Amino acid sequence: GKSQAYAQRLVVTWDRRDNTFNPRRGTFFVSGLEHVDWYSLNKTDPVNVPTEGHFLRFTETFAGYVPVGRRLTFAAELRLGWNYQLTRNRNLSQPPTYPDRLFFLGGFESMRAWNQDTFLPQQYINKIVADARDPSLTPEQRVTAQRVPLRGGNLMVNPKFELRIPLSGAWETVAFTDIGNLWVDPSTPFDTGRFPLRVAVGS
Repeated sequence: GKSQAYAQRLVVTWDRRDNTFNPRRGTFFVSGLEHVDWYSLNKTDPVNVPTEGHFLRFTETFAGYVPVGRRLTFAAELRLGWNYQLTRNRNLSQPPTYPDRLFFLGGFESMRAWNQDTFLPQQYINKIVADARDPSLTPEQRVTAQRVPLRGGNLMVNPKFELRIPLSGAWETVAFTDIGNLWVDPSTPFDTGRFPLRVAVGS
């Protein structure tokens, strides 16, 4: 339905890379804080669907680049994101975050073994596994990946490592390791004491 959102954002960047587009050495740091208020404009809203939300969105990126020999470059990056709800309705099944302010993983800038923004948050992974093991549920009752249209979370962790290998001219390849996960409810890993991460490796 229709809605209105208002946001104010503060970003601090410290860039010490030797080259913006293809750095070989240096560090890069970005810290962001955004305050978001949103309101539904629908005359009637479905039950248990949020009609407004107020939250702070924290984002952090740390990156470093180290030359290895004369041609290779080792690059490491850590991305963190957290949506902190200023108000929360306990009757809702998940935090009332405006959809485009959720964190998404998947694609060449985050988890390269997944298509763009298709990475499933851990909450849905747990539900899919539990439903698959429950013989009392019919196929129509079970949650599957195809039944999760919006795959964003309110807590995001994404470390990445890669060795950049020049080939010829402007051509190069990398050997990479991407690590990460998403949680719809950011308190879940701290409440449960479990912090599972998924890993992708490739070139």
